[in-house]
Amino acid sequence: MALTKSEVLASLERVASPEGLALPQTGALSDVVVSDGKVFFSITVDAAAVNAWEPVRRRAEAAVKALPGAASVMVALTAERAAGRPRPGATSPAAAAAEQRAHGTVGVPGVEAIIAVASGKGGVGKSTVAVNLALSISRSACAISGSGSACSTPIFTGPRPPGCSPSRGGRRPRGARG
Repeated sequence: MALTKSEVLASLERVASPEGLALPQTGALSDVVVSDGKVFFSITVDAAAVNAWEPVRRRAEAAVKALPGAASVMVALTAERAAGRPRPGATSPAAAAAEQRAHGTVGVPGVEAIIAVASGKGGVGKSTVAVNLALSISRSACAISGSGSACSTPIFTGPRPPGCSPSRGGRRPRGARG
């Protein structure tokens, strides 16, 4: 007989959270997916509590693996931080810069600010944003340099001028496209 979602949830009732509640009663459990003996679910907790929840994740995985018909089990522990709440020990960029200057350590010599454009997903327009941001900053008479695909993509920046290479101080984009 094939393993069912209700059997998995019943086994997780015997796994206690750090607060002593049954795992399914905590609200931290995602939807449980069971297919051909493969089981997947995640436990989502506050980032500050992730260390306390790792033993719960291991116990949950072991409880489900012990079920007849469980061929493979994957339990992900996901830590989330509430919107607007800084990570523990975080300081503002201005405070971090002041602290660096006070200790005589500066990030990159001659660089006042570094702007990163990133995403955990492809195809969302990182290159377009990075190039247009670089173009906008360069028009304000600030020196810019790029690294990564955005500033090396000729379709965005036009052909590279003669003698301009990454090893010679970066590139200057020619105009906005995109």
